[in-house]
Amino acid sequence: MSFPLRYAVLLDGAFVIRRLEKQLGRFPTAEDIQALAASIHAHEYVADFSRLRIYFYHAHPAAGTLVNPLSKCRVLLSVQALVVVTGDSDLVPAFKFARREGLRIFLCHMGHRIKRELLIHADRDLRVKLPKGTVAPRHERGLVHAVSESADRCP
Repeated sequence: MSFPLRYAVLLDGAFVIRRLEKQLGRFPTAEDIQALAASIHAHEYVADFSRLRIYFYHAHPAAGTLVNPLSKCRVLLSVQALVVVTGDSDLVPAFKFARREGLRIFLCHMGHRIKRELLIHADRDLRVKLPKGTVAPRHERGLVHAVSESADRCP
């Protein structure tokens, strides 16, 4: 029995909000962020993958590990790829760590100018655009989870 390839999306909240606000000309809604997630999901680089979860974080990322801020439990991701939506080159060490662990890194910088070093440590430059006024399809709404219920309970 083989399992499908899976990916998770990590959204740098401050970056995503800033870029969407610039692109849309207004403060983005949850539907705008979900539309961005739908655009990522439709991209050819992740076409053969099944999306496991979307993580929206609006704080400094942890170094080398993902921790549930509510329960303080370490979150184990059983995925083969990460789509990281950011323009922050401070994530280079995290990219290196993830790649050493065998994960593929797809960087989505939403057209923002980024340092070359960030792109070098990503496997692919995933370019998506969110057209003005776009709202996520009904079946895509409600998919943004800061932390899943199952991750709230430590084993």
